[in-house]
Amino acid sequence: MDNNLKMLLLVLTMAGVTFVIRAIPLTFFRKQIKNKYIRSVLYYIPYAVLSAMTFPYIFYSTGNFYTALIGTVVALVASLTKRSLIVVAVLSCLAVLIAGFIIWFFIVITFCDIFVNTTIHPLVKQANYIVPYNYLKFFW
Repeated sequence: MDNNLKMLLLVLTMAGVTFVIRAIPLTFFRKQIKNKYIRSVLYYIPYAVLSAMTFPYIFYSTGNFYTALIGTVVALVASLTKRSLIVVAVLSCLAVLIAGFIIWFFIVITFCDIFVNTTIHPLVKQANYIVPYNYLKFFW
């Protein structure tokens, strides 16, 4: 099958699905809905769908689960304390940035500590050369 024909079939399928999803409620509900329960459910559907689409992506946005979790917690606390949207966004971004720096700092400290306390680096050991401790201390 030609690629152009595949693309046309995909677009037509998407258009059909979109039309059916929008046409079904119009065919079943011709009058205004008066039931309070159904109206309240329909009122919250856009928020629920947007949350369901957005929330899982939050944990993959930073590349590190822990920084994303910290940013999410800060955003939730800031939003529950009735902060504006821009304040919530800035605070959560700053929290992710600071958490990322702290995590990076501890990784670097751990790596440098291992590197400094090891007098023979594995690559240097293969070359039968022992690196002086003072030289390694320079990098620390």
